[in-house]
Amino acid sequence: MYKRIYSPLSKKMVPITSQEGLRCLEQYIRYNKKHRCPKYKRIVISADYDNCWSIFFNKNCYLLWNEFDEYKHNYKLLKQHVQSICKHAKFVGLFCGSARQSKYDDYQIGMEHFNNIQSKGKNQSLFHKIKPRSAFKDYEYLTKRKKWKLFRLLLADKDNKVRTGSAWKSSKYRLSTKHKSTGELKVAMLQNQLDYLHKLYPSKSIDFYFYDDWDVVISAVTKAIKRKQLRIPSMIRVHVIQFNQSKQSLQQIC
Repeated sequence: MYKRIYSPLSKKMVPITSQEGLRCLEQYIRYNKKHRCPKYKRIVISADYDNCWSIFFNKNCYLLWNEFDEYKHNYKLLKQHVQSICKHAKFVGLFCGSARQSKYDDYQIGMEHFNNIQSKGKNQSLFHKIKPRSAFKDYEYLTKRKKWKLFRLLLADKDNKVRTGSAWKSSKYRLSTKHKSTGELKVAMLQNQLDYLHKLYPSKSIDFYFYDDWDVVISAVTKAIKRKQLRIPSMIRVHVIQFNQSKQSLQQIC
């Protein structure tokens, strides 16, 4: 055990048991508590795409609707939140948390949004800059740029009992019709993702963030958590985030 400690008051080494030494020791302890390195975490994100994380990729859609100021506000809101949860992470993983749970749905839903934008957009001079978006390709690009891990697990893999990532690559694997609503689909999707993480990292502590914009989905997921219908492994903490672009708001629900 150290017997002496440096005192910035007298600028010399003093006995640690002296009054001055004890005062310096107390100050050192307080300083270390305040400035010590934060505990590094493992972060896994399940991100909805349309009207949610798509904001990171479709700037031209906002220009088309003449809503660029709204775009800048929403973009900053989501970006700052993602940065805050990933700031001290030793590992960040990303799932597709969209209803696009197969390659077939990624194309179909992308085309639906594309046609809707073209039929209702205000600034027609920008039509040629708009194209159907693939959530899969955008998430591949994002994870590569951020050096995150992309989990290609989809609910269609489970429905078709095929290897993880099969429905990401091939459009022949489609979702089962047993998912009667988007809320039910998202709960089943999250259960699939949590089970997968628990199997991969059974003894690792993980903070799991689910982002969505739709009230119906948020309600279904929070109810499933409260009623314990969503089985959450003990080493995983689940956080539900609602990012609503139309209301320009982001809040943590649970």
